[in-house]
Amino acid sequence: MQTTDDAERHRITTRKRKNTEQATGGGCCNSQSPIYNKLWPIIFLFSVITDIAMPLPKGKKPGQHRDWGWLPILFIICLSAYVYYGYICRIVFVLLWKFNRHTQAIVYLVFFNIFFIMFLISYARIVSKKPGHAKDIDNLDKPHTILSDNPEWCDTCQVWKPDRTHHCRVCGTCVLKMDHHCPWVNGCVGVLNYRYYIQFLFYVTILGIWIFSTTLAAFIQFNSLATFDGIALSVLIVGGILTFILGAFTMSHLWLVLHNRTTIENVKFQNWKEDKKAGEDTFIPMFTESGENIFDQGMRANWIEVMGDQKLLWFLPFHTKQTIDGVYFGLNLGTLMEYKIEVNARKKEPNAI
Repeated sequence: MQTTDDAERHRITTRKRKNTEQATGGGCCNSQSPIYNKLWPIIFLFSVITDIAMPLPKGKKPGQHRDWGWLPILFIICLSAYVYYGYICRIVFVLLWKFNRHTQAIVYLVFFNIFFIMFLISYARIVSKKPGHAKDIDNLDKPHTILSDNPEWCDTCQVWKPDRTHHCRVCGTCVLKMDHHCPWVNGCVGVLNYRYYIQFLFYVTILGIWIFSTTLAAFIQFNSLATFDGIALSVLIVGGILTFILGAFTMSHLWLVLHNRTTIENVKFQNWKEDKKAGEDTFIPMFTESGENIFDQGMRANWIEVMGDQKLLWFLPFHTKQTIDGVYFGLNLGTLMEYKIEVNARKKEPNAI
């Protein structure tokens, strides 16, 4: 547990460590090699694909990251432009319009553009919206905590961490109610932008379903590969990938929202279940020994906590009032009471966690 004196000692220690690293030309997190510096774009792409944090080249600071963070975004934009061109030009105009299927072509065109525009807006929202950082809240005093007697202290950021806050090693900062770091949006998904992330997943999945189903229908309708060129076939394949792979990912996040868990919390919970099956007596914050979540208030309340209480804006990527701030959360009082009893009981046990 951290006290104010402990926090001050942490600040002094960290300051000394930084001064030492500057005097010796950097620490283990900076490479002095000119070759490494020149190869940094390739190394960065490897880091994006594998989610392995690579040492930064000389002169780069943690969180400056993403000098090349626009590359995944550029890839998404280029792929979107390619799919748009392929669907509009090769499916709608060249194929349907050419064979006098005017009504079908108009229906395809209208709905595709609606879904595509909503996809672009939601993507722009999640890319531009900050997730919420612990350093942006009032850290002069210890923040409110329900999971322990005292909040955790981050040695790197030199701030108190409210409940459900995690330090992102890629961004170099503590994120409030961090779900995960997503290179495809060049940042973290946290308390302030999770709603936009859900909307982005929703619209990219709907867009994928529309592309795949309508393109497949046209493929069957004309009953021949001769009418489909390489671009049209690739659009069909991309639509299938978005439908089945990203669709499953979207469903998993909707499940997490309805059960009031983040990706990080769910991974910890699944690991805890495996440990419990193996006979290990382990404990994880926010879950009782029976596996109940103190933040799970029921599916409707969980949904509103993330998506807001204005139903018309649930799936519209426009600003709405945030119901939580990353420090205070809704609670299941019955589960919380059970959790507190178990925590107090563990404190009394010898060698308790």
